[in-house]
Amino acid sequence: MSVRRSATPALWAAAAALAVLAAYLLAARVERLQGLDRFEWALLDLRMRMGARYTGEEPASLAFVFADDATVRNFSAGLLDGEPIGLLWPRQIYGRLARELAAQGARATAFDVVLSELRPDHKDVTLPDGRTVSSDGAFAEAMREAGNVVLAATPEVPPAALFLTNALAIGDIAVERDADGVGRRFHVFRTYRIWNPVLFEFALRNGLRWEPSSTTNRIHMLDPATGEAVRDLEIDDTGKFSFDALLGRAPRGFVRLAPAYETRRVWNLGVVLAAAQLGVNLDDAGVDLERGRVVLRGTNGLERVIPVDARGRMYADWTVPVEDPRLLIGNFESVLLDAQRRAAGLAGATNRYQGRLVVVGSAATSSNLSDIGATPLGESTFQASGLWNIAQTIISGRFIRPAPPWLGALLVLVAAVVGFVVTRRLSAAGAVLVVLAAAAAYVAAAWWLFLALRWWVPVVFPLGGLLLVHGVALAVQVALERGERQRVRAVFARMVSPEVVKELLGSERLALGGARRRLTVFFADVRGFTELTDTAEARALAQAGEQGLAAPDTQALLAQQAEFVLATVNLYLATVADLVKRHGGTLDKYIGDCVMAFWGAPTDDPEHALNCVRAAIEAQRAIADLNRRREVEAAARGEPTPPLLQLGTGINTGLATAGLVGSDQHILNYTVFGREVNLASRLESASGRARILISAATLEELRISDPALAAACVPLPAVTMKGFREPVPVFEVPWRRPEDGTPQAPDTGALAAGPAAVAR
Repeated sequence: MSVRRSATPALWAAAAALAVLAAYLLAARVERLQGLDRFEWALLDLRMRMGARYTGEEPASLAFVFADDATVRNFSAGLLDGEPIGLLWPRQIYGRLARELAAQGARATAFDVVLSELRPDHKDVTLPDGRTVSSDGAFAEAMREAGNVVLAATPEVPPAALFLTNALAIGDIAVERDADGVGRRFHVFRTYRIWNPVLFEFALRNGLRWEPSSTTNRIHMLDPATGEAVRDLEIDDTGKFSFDALLGRAPRGFVRLAPAYETRRVWNLGVVLAAAQLGVNLDDAGVDLERGRVVLRGTNGLERVIPVDARGRMYADWTVPVEDPRLLIGNFESVLLDAQRRAAGLAGATNRYQGRLVVVGSAATSSNLSDIGATPLGESTFQASGLWNIAQTIISGRFIRPAPPWLGALLVLVAAVVGFVVTRRLSAAGAVLVVLAAAAAYVAAAWWLFLALRWWVPVVFPLGGLLLVHGVALAVQVALERGERQRVRAVFARMVSPEVVKELLGSERLALGGARRRLTVFFADVRGFTELTDTAEARALAQAGEQGLAAPDTQALLAQQAEFVLATVNLYLATVADLVKRHGGTLDKYIGDCVMAFWGAPTDDPEHALNCVRAAIEAQRAIADLNRRREVEAAARGEPTPPLLQLGTGINTGLATAGLVGSDQHILNYTVFGREVNLASRLESASGRARILISAATLEELRISDPALAAACVPLPAVTMKGFREPVPVFEVPWRRPEDGTPQAPDTGALAAGPAAVAR
């Protein structure tokens, strides 16, 4: 295999690894392409659910006070104060709830409901001190007295000003879902634009929204549907506007100015709850988005470092589902009944929410109060659960820490390298087993890191790199091996019979390296080649002289005769080669006008000597038939008898080294070499014309395989040959049929003269 072919699997594997790496980096860096992370997110959700089941940690003092479908029915039936209440509950209900939870000692109460509008249409309420206030005012009074109420807000819809000024704080509840629709991460804080209540109410009544101009000292009132400006309002350099200008009237003396809006950092509502538990002043928090951290510092020296992304988002550790028995839960009705008992001085009032972080929200499923969405805990999860899971994450300090992109990229590359090296070093079956074991080990390690330390390392992309590179490398390797197999088939098909080729390619333990084998070697040389060449050249020159051809034409005629001579010799050689392969021999090479072949390698042949001798006999007979045919064809053309070629054949049996010789950069050749090969070559040189000479070792093999053929062999005088100290016993194999004429007598003179006397 050439260097270029060896590099092919590595190039394909590198391309596969780069494709997986590019997909990972796109998913990690490009927000709009994070749908590529769907499988990664799904595995994260599975780990979160397992973490919720096996966390073993006691959650913070959390509580959920909910309004469900039964609450809606009870209020509609007049359970509260004997008056039916529709879905738009009077705000004084929230006030009574907040006051009772504070009386029971709740550390903080977070309302997961946005109260952006005042409801003057609701009935007034008489407070415990005898004052009569609006329903909204009752809620505001209750919040101010409790001092621990946090209201929900979104950037587009903050609480009404009356509530905003009486609550302890507001908390962001805007949910930003991932591309698969699941809410996993939350902004630790957002920057809000809190509009002047007058402007806010003005826009609310008109169904529009305000937006500052980025180039002028103006604010635009936009149509939310089209985004087009409906009205402009001028503000001064300090951001203030004129009430007269808003109302469209000319100023009358004193001009009243007010700030159009204020910019405020609003923390996530869950973060606000955690800060209440930990004693953290959020105004002193350290925000460093470049380094991916938000630092919360408590008055007692406590510190929480929240890992965030570049947009200030954190992953909540969803370990406390709503059905968790450690979560204290109760409905609206139970708390309001406690409030009634407490107001009446009756027994039965409890302090079950003492020290609790209470989330007040919806658990309804079939009304306008429904607040359900997809989270890692399930497709239909009460969204209020996100608030206490964020708080629990910060209080416990068990933050989910995603692997940075560089580490994920490194894991992808390492997995790809492992997949490639294993595939190249091991067999296909072994590589598959090792790759699967490596994948299982990586998944187990990733699971343990998350469950134990909340380290989130990617699973899908590294496994994708491992399996894809393994698959690509294996496929390319199989394709190359198939191509190499076809190449070997083509090479051996020209050397051996189809049956031997099939056996070679089907053998699992075929050794193509050097191996000592007992085999039989065959050399057959075409005699008369020199005479044929000389005759053809003389004929061409005579023809040129007769026709008076010029030198260029004479050279062309000589070239034509040379082609004729070569074609004739190739015809004889091909005849011999076909018979070698027909008898199961391995055709080694052509040495000029000599054919070299052997039997007994690369596949075993128990009758290698017999098959070789039979091939030699048929080769002699085929050459005799070819000579007769050429004579007949020449006579039919009226030409003189052409020089006829004959074979001189030498055969020897013994131990020789067999194997592939060559290099990756050159054509490989399967051949044999050694002393016994040299002896076969010497026998061919001494064989003369139309004769088959074999050694004593070959004769002994024939006596075992075909005694009759061995008995017909004629012993000849021993011959001294180059490279051999002692004279070598020689035997001639008869091959002529009756139609071939009288058997030729042994040419002892040629043998005595030695190989040099053999005519070519």
